[in-house]
Amino acid sequence: MNNTLARFEDFPIKSEKEIYLNEIKLVSNNRFMDEEEKKAKIRELKQIIENLK
Repeated sequence: MNNTLARFEDFPIKSEKEIYLNEIKLVSNNRFMDEEEKKAKIRELKQIIENLK
């Protein structure tokens, strides 16, 4: 068997909260969005995270 192939177990499934937290990081580091867009998107993502609880 080819050892260069990744096994499915090597990539654990992330929770929804982790996915949205990563999305916040991506948005905050996005150079192509203006600050108001970033703030609005981050607020939206934080609201989604709150609703998951």
